[in-house]
Amino acid sequence: MNEEKTTTHCEDEFISKPQVKSTSLIDENIISFDHSFGYDCKKMYNLVLMDKEALVFASGNLIHFFNVSTSKVTTRRSAMGEGIGFIVKNPNPDLNHLTIGENGKNPTIFIYKFPEMKLISMLEKGAKRQFSVLDYTPNGELLASQGGDPDYMLTIWDWRRKEIKLRAKSFSNDVVNLMFSPYISEQLITSGLGHIKFWKMASTFTGLKLQGLIGRFGKTEICDIYGICPMPDEKILSGCEWGNILVWDAGLIKLEVCRKNRKPCHKGPITQIFMRNAEEIMTVGTDGFICIWFWETVELADPPEDDRFVEIEPSHEFRVGENDYNAELLKIIQIEPEMPEYYAQDGLGGIWKCEVSTETLPNPPKQLFHCHAGEIVAMCTSSVSQHVATLGKDGRLYVYDYIKHKMIYHHQFVAAGCDFVWLSSSMDPTGAVMIFGFDDGVVRVIAFDYNIEADDRMQLVQVIKCHSRAITKVAVNPKGSIFVSASEDSTIFIHQLMKDSPIISLEPVGFMKTPSAVTCINWNPNEGSTIILGCKHGEVTQIDLPESSNASTSTSYHLDQVPVKTFKFKSVKSQILRNKRMKEIELEKMKKREKKVKELEKMKKDDPLMEINEEEFLADSDDEETFQPLHIPDPPNSILWIQYTSNDTLWLSLSGFDAGYIYEYDSIKGNLMMCVPIPEAENIEIHSYIHVDNFTVFGMGDGKIRINLIKDDWRDLSDFWLLSMHDNFLGRIPALKFSYDRKFLFSIGVDGNLFSYKWNLPVKQFKAKIPTAVPKLLKAVDDIDDPNFLTLEQKKEKENDEKRQEVSNDNKMKVLKMIEELRVEFDEIMQTNSLMPTSQKLTTKDLHLDDRISNDFQQKLDILMDVVRRKKEFDYEKVKLAGKKLLEYFIDSIDFPIQVIGINNRKSVHSFRIKKLGKDFYHLRDGVELKLREAAKNKRMVDLNDTSIRTVESESTAPIVESFLIGLSAVDIETKLECQMRRLLNKYRQRKSREIARKKEWQIINAERPNPEQDHPADQKFIEEARKTIGNYKLKTDPNFEANENERETIVKKLQEVLQAREDIFNIRNDYNQKIFKLRNKKKNLIEFIERKLRKLKEIQMEMPVKDCVKPHFSVSFDFDREFPERNLDLKKYLLPKNHKLDLGSTTGSRFDLMNSREKAERQLMTILRNSPSDSENLTISSKLTSNNFERLKSIDKKSSPWEDEMKNLRSRRHFFEQQQIIEKIKLKVFEFDHEIEELSNERYDVEVKAKFKELFLLTLNNELMILKDFETTENVLIEIVDNKNAERKYLMNRIMQAQSEIEMIKQHFEELKESKKRVDQKFRLKCLDNSFAFFFKKIYKKKLHENCDNDCWVEGKSSGSEKSESLKGSQLDVSLSLENLSEDKCPKNCDQNLYDLVFQLRHERDSLEDAIITKKNEIESIQADLDMTTQRQKKAEDDYERNRTKLVELRQRKQQQLNDVDTVIVLKMDQLQYFKNEKEFADIESTLLFNNQNLLICKLYARVGKLALETIEAKRKHRINVIHLAKMKTDIKFMEKQITDLKDETSQAMLKKFGRIVDLNEVEETILRKFAFDMQVEMRANSEDIKRHYSNKINELKKSKMNKEENLNRVIQEATEKLNILTVLEEEKNFLHRILMNQARKKEVQSYHEDENDLSKLKEISNHQKEQIEMLQREIRALSLKSKSFVNIRQKFDPLTYSVTQLRRDSRFEDSICSNPDESILSSTRATSPDQEALNDILKSVKKFVEENLADQLEEVEVENVSLNLSKYLTNIALTFPSVELDETLPEIIKNFCNFIPNSVHVSPENIAKLVAKIVGNFNEPNNLSQSEVMKAIINSTIETASQSAIASDSYLPFILTNIFQQMIITMRIDDISSPECTTEIIERLSKLKAIHARNVNVDEMVNEIVNFANENLEDEIDEKLLQRIILSIINKINS
Repeated sequence: MNEEKTTTHCEDEFISKPQVKSTSLIDENIISFDHSFGYDCKKMYNLVLMDKEALVFASGNLIHFFNVSTSKVTTRRSAMGEGIGFIVKNPNPDLNHLTIGENGKNPTIFIYKFPEMKLISMLEKGAKRQFSVLDYTPNGELLASQGGDPDYMLTIWDWRRKEIKLRAKSFSNDVVNLMFSPYISEQLITSGLGHIKFWKMASTFTGLKLQGLIGRFGKTEICDIYGICPMPDEKILSGCEWGNILVWDAGLIKLEVCRKNRKPCHKGPITQIFMRNAEEIMTVGTDGFICIWFWETVELADPPEDDRFVEIEPSHEFRVGENDYNAELLKIIQIEPEMPEYYAQDGLGGIWKCEVSTETLPNPPKQLFHCHAGEIVAMCTSSVSQHVATLGKDGRLYVYDYIKHKMIYHHQFVAAGCDFVWLSSSMDPTGAVMIFGFDDGVVRVIAFDYNIEADDRMQLVQVIKCHSRAITKVAVNPKGSIFVSASEDSTIFIHQLMKDSPIISLEPVGFMKTPSAVTCINWNPNEGSTIILGCKHGEVTQIDLPESSNASTSTSYHLDQVPVKTFKFKSVKSQILRNKRMKEIELEKMKKREKKVKELEKMKKDDPLMEINEEEFLADSDDEETFQPLHIPDPPNSILWIQYTSNDTLWLSLSGFDAGYIYEYDSIKGNLMMCVPIPEAENIEIHSYIHVDNFTVFGMGDGKIRINLIKDDWRDLSDFWLLSMHDNFLGRIPALKFSYDRKFLFSIGVDGNLFSYKWNLPVKQFKAKIPTAVPKLLKAVDDIDDPNFLTLEQKKEKENDEKRQEVSNDNKMKVLKMIEELRVEFDEIMQTNSLMPTSQKLTTKDLHLDDRISNDFQQKLDILMDVVRRKKEFDYEKVKLAGKKLLEYFIDSIDFPIQVIGINNRKSVHSFRIKKLGKDFYHLRDGVELKLREAAKNKRMVDLNDTSIRTVESESTAPIVESFLIGLSAVDIETKLECQMRRLLNKYRQRKSREIARKKEWQIINAERPNPEQDHPADQKFIEEARKTIGNYKLKTDPNFEANENERETIVKKLQEVLQAREDIFNIRNDYNQKIFKLRNKKKNLIEFIERKLRKLKEIQMEMPVKDCVKPHFSVSFDFDREFPERNLDLKKYLLPKNHKLDLGSTTGSRFDLMNSREKAERQLMTILRNSPSDSENLTISSKLTSNNFERLKSIDKKSSPWEDEMKNLRSRRHFFEQQQIIEKIKLKVFEFDHEIEELSNERYDVEVKAKFKELFLLTLNNELMILKDFETTENVLIEIVDNKNAERKYLMNRIMQAQSEIEMIKQHFEELKESKKRVDQKFRLKCLDNSFAFFFKKIYKKKLHENCDNDCWVEGKSSGSEKSESLKGSQLDVSLSLENLSEDKCPKNCDQNLYDLVFQLRHERDSLEDAIITKKNEIESIQADLDMTTQRQKKAEDDYERNRTKLVELRQRKQQQLNDVDTVIVLKMDQLQYFKNEKEFADIESTLLFNNQNLLICKLYARVGKLALETIEAKRKHRINVIHLAKMKTDIKFMEKQITDLKDETSQAMLKKFGRIVDLNEVEETILRKFAFDMQVEMRANSEDIKRHYSNKINELKKSKMNKEENLNRVIQEATEKLNILTVLEEEKNFLHRILMNQARKKEVQSYHEDENDLSKLKEISNHQKEQIEMLQREIRALSLKSKSFVNIRQKFDPLTYSVTQLRRDSRFEDSICSNPDESILSSTRATSPDQEALNDILKSVKKFVEENLADQLEEVEVENVSLNLSKYLTNIALTFPSVELDETLPEIIKNFCNFIPNSVHVSPENIAKLVAKIVGNFNEPNNLSQSEVMKAIINSTIETASQSAIASDSYLPFILTNIFQQMIITMRIDDISSPECTTEIIERLSKLKAIHARNVNVDEMVNEIVNFANENLEDEIDEKLLQRIILSIINKINS
């Protein structure tokens, strides 16, 4: 036995207490628990026997201890205050432990020692929310716990060590029972809703596992299973819902045990099954019976396989209950072993003690405890005494004395209770009257006398049925004058309280209708008769009720004249939550902005010259959160309670989604005023409300009592006190009540509990009014137990009906009496007339009417007859037309089934009855195809993924002219500039071009720089391709599925599929029918064939002897009713007159013609058969011969010649053969026909199956079509809207782009105008400013022609004109003063007239340009304004488009969801299913996904798995390379940054040295070039004529030179043509010689083929062997480069080589025949795959020196080079692969391979080789040129950089960094290097420098598991977890220290 872990617990810590804030003003002890009167008896197995006199059960949040002898109940609160899930006792007699599994978040199992209730153990993390069942093993060492919703985890505990041994998910539904097998320690069973599961704790190679096998019901109906019992033979017994016993074996039902005549064992579910002894089984049922069964009868029974029932009767049967009441037994517990006494849990309310004895007569059962059976619906307290009464849904009334903690009375009503009131002493002086409402619609008034203890203390005073459905609420107004009852029939009934009688009674007033069923009632405190009602669907109704009845209710109780005010609650919670979220988002944005502002200030402070766009920097870069549509419950939620406030407003509490708030409404207008939140109860319903002093008390939906302190702001509910009492899942509190003196508070719950509490705050002294005695009724009142009893209104209606019937009968009797009197009077007149004389007698004619009257009547009759005749004609035509339609619909459109019958076997084959595809079908199909073609032409499907429009930016590539060169042409620059200046200009331009190119290059690099938040474009392309083609199958069941254009389901497409399916069904059956019709025609041909053959046979047999004649036995005929049923459809024989003969020959239609031909053939055939000769007849020949002639001939004929005899014999044999052939042919034809019938009969089944499946598919298509019709109209509207919005936004975007383009063009033109103006200004300065009249010219030039130029014009001429020219000298300024008075109208004296005119021309050009600039500016402003408006419209259009697009997507998703819900039928073969998990367990195939075999998709998926695995390996390899490459790059970057800094410093020093300060070289060069350009322009103006003459002479010289060169070119072309001709002749001769040589070479190859054949075979063998060695050794190199394994072990795997290098070298033809490259002649194990070139060069020098010193005299120079190169590559691989520490182990192998590279004739000392190898390996660095320390630094820096960019909490910072460092080390370094002290030291030193690092609360185990899992995924070896844990712990400890 495991030793128990001893843990000390503080007992007070594990008793839950009230929840109250530290700042609360509410006293923590405001109330204290007093007593519990109830019991949650409906909870399964909620009873535990701790000792003989102590029972324990759970109710709400309390553990109840019931003393059997004293009937006292004590309680203990739960530990966590979240409810109690299950309680159980440890079965070990030495351990009297009570185990409690509590509920809540991550609940705990507590084990206490009884009776001290000392905490022994706590088991945590067994479930997520609740425990449903607990059970111990028989020895009590292991505990099993079953979790509830949502995880349903089954956990096996070693409770002593507080460890979880095994764990598994049991099922996906509630588990109600769990039991260990007492016979097999490793077996346990769970059962519950719709399942039973068998578990086994099995030992596997990976350890102990919990294996489960779900029970399969087979033919038995699936049911809930409660009682289970393991048997010694591993069978399991269980109960079922219908009360039988199921016997399970190997997961299947072997037997079902029932009573005789298939009666159930119990009349309800079996809750417990026990094995009493080896022969008896005891069952406990909810029917109240305990049965004992002799089980050997069942064991010996062997029922048939198809009926596995065993019928037996119980040997003993015990009933628990009394009188007509049977207990609902949920659990029984044996009090003592071997004793017949048991305690029983009664689900109908109570605990029983009973005896189960088969030897003696048991005592009757005794009920020890009484309580409600389930929900308590109402509670009231007495206003004059210490009593509280409760009414349950079970129809029971309980009255308790809450001071004595005793139940004093209980009564069972005939109906389920709903609500009641206990009238106060102010209304009823006795204080004993209660008025109840029940679910049968009856109101019952009782008087309860609590002062006596007799059984008749309760009197039924009055019974009224005022409602037709269940009563929901009852209430009495504060004045005590009105009683109101509300019902589910949406009515309220008003009664007047009559106080005249000794006991108060009710007088009906009337009823009123409500909008829906009433859920709560309250009264206006200011108006005593004004009622306010809260209804089921959120309506609030206010009514001023009448207090007495009036005359208007004499015929009906309906009060339709009473005014009613109603308003309806509108849900606003969704909007409140959205506003709350929006505020949170705004607050987050403000915080982000404040943070960015601080960053911006810091950046400006660090770099004041930095240019930052503040608006973009401070803009929020996060995407806007998308909100779901507002949720409005439909129908609205019900109102739980309604109260008036001190401000005369209404407080409403609602259920469902709107819970968590109190809604305040205006009581007059019905407007919502405020929503008061309930802190920490945002989604919890408030079911009850009570107000006392400065407190409001709420009864919550989660079973908690909430006391709120009323503050100055009485809407503030933030100060509250909370206590969990009732069940937190099912214990909502429907009522709270105070005692009459306010000293006690009571609460009831749906869990069946009644709790009392003491109110510990001081209250006002209340003196109860002394009640009067309760008078006795003189006559008992009968109760109503008939459910069909009439209500008051129904009685009224019945009375009214009876009154109307009575009046009607009276009127009828009066009429009959009048008729009788008239008849008697007529008889008397007739008698008097008979006694009169004849002359005075009235005849019959005298009694006739006048003829005119008769004629008038006749005319009217004729008119009526004409109308009737026309009606009849119309009816005739109507019937005729209807008959035609019926004929077309039922006959012409139907292919009636025919039947073809066989001839010999009489088998038949039927055709199908099918409806033809008429014109309407084909017309509809053509219309659908036309619509599809039109849709294909005019596709307007919305592209839901196109959400952006790309713009293309064009870059101007026009060459830029420097500002200082404006005015100079390119020719001037090339010719006029000096050589030095040209070099300076070229240098300046090259520098500028380099800067521009570098800038563009950076732009390209930045544009190509991958975005870390996006995938690489190539990866995106591959992913998109994979989504389309590989494995990423878009399921239509995906909630986010969006169909593309081709996949979209439309009515037209679906209708086409429906029509195609109908056509396929028709074709399948019609094709088969055509075969039947062909077979019928074949039968007709067969009959004609037989007819012909029989005629011929008759002719033959006429010449044959009778004895040789064979009569054929063929009965071939048609059954016309079955084979030609269409004959009966000829309606003419039914419509024509009887004497008219039907001309069948004139009947049209092929089938009727065929029928007539069949009849004719049949008649002919029958005639032939009747006239054919029989066997006994002789052939007779009639002739006209005379008797003499006859005699003579007869005598002659008697003599036959031999020839005649021979011919006769021959003819007879021929006829006999022909007869046999005819009969055989007929038989063969008949056999073939019968065989064809049989084949078609078999084929009919296949056709029927195909057609049925097609019909099922058609049914699916029709369902989908109906769904599409529901959505099509709305979808088309949305598509049209989206199309329009999309077109609008594209149009606006194009306008925006066009406007932007226009602005760019205008700006470009604007810049050109500015440049032109600058050129004009510059031309003016160049032409005029060096003249003596410069000041005068400037005055003219500056003057405006018109003054409309804007002062803010973008033209720079004004400023440039005002600036003084740098070229003016001081002397010219003095001259200008004298020129101020010159006139502009004429040219001054001594002034150049051309220059004077040029100034005016330039001024005009300047003014024109300035006007153009102003115009362009105005155009830009106009276009910009239009652009702004268009941009706003585009944004609005974009928003509208997105909104409508979202609506369209949601609509399509709803449509697709409904389409997915349509069921379809798919046929699967058994070989398509793989549902065996193992040999005993099956997989669930209900949720499988089916693929078709098109394109072999599954095969592609399987193949893709392998490709992905290879890609993963390749990615990991690249990742390792990239890590090293990254480290190299970072090193290179640091080096280049250092170089850049050095170069900048060097440049600065050079500038200081040369210029004395740091200057801009571009500015220096520009200054020089500008000065030189100006000088050159001045010089050009002076020397322009000389230049022109110079260039004209030069042009003439060039023309002469050109002519000479053209002549030389013609001469050279002529010579080249002659040489080309010679070359052609030589080329032809060369080709001829080449063909001769090819023929000779071909002959030589044929001769040498046989000689080289042996050499080729040998070379192929060598090549194949080398390939195998290459593959083997490459694997070795890869393994050695990744793993820290020794070289010797690896060599042992591959050596010895079967074909050595030495053998290869001994082949004389090896080098010349196999390898042209010397590297290829070396084994791949000795050749470097990719050696570092620098390392190879260094080693090559050492090796070459070694070879020259030791082998130079033995080898030639070429061999020295080859040997040195090969040895260098081999030693480079050795140095790359193996460290120097392993050299001693691998040196012999290296020397051996070294010698293989040297010819056999050459000898080298092994000592020299060893020295060389040691020197090279010892001095060689790693190939990446990085030490282990540098690699570690790169890994750590990369990890820290990644962590700094991620938003990681401070507590998770260190685990994240350490985990990533070790993962990078695993894939980068060798395993042995990871645990080296250098790596650990490097990590500690680097991480200790980080300020954000702290090593508190680090979960080392979680980090180790994550690293180990990563290592297992990336490496073949496993890492030692303990070693890794020690390394991490040492790092953390060092960081902490």
